Amino acid sequence: MDDIAKAKGLTMDALIKEMEQIVYAGTKLNIKYWIDDMLDEDQQEEIHDYFMESKTDKIEEALREFEGDYDIDELRLMRIKFISEVAN
Repeated sequence: MDDIAKAKGLTMDALIKEMEQIVYAGTKLNIKYWIDDMLDEDQQEEIHDYFMESKTDKIEEALREFEGDYDIDELRLMRIKFISEVAN
């Protein structure tokens, strides 16, 4: 993802924001291969279950829930994956 961000002249944060806007607009994104490089299957399942059961998709809430187990980018990317698979 770093290479894509650099090629587009974006920071990683800006790239993730763009991706968030895309999925919130209703377009699906397949970022599974990126997430597979970052998180193992159990970690992905834990975060997916959190978003499935949570009343909010706010990252701040997820950060508090996981108490530092995951960084903000991991949670934001998992939220993008979740929205693409479940909400869209």
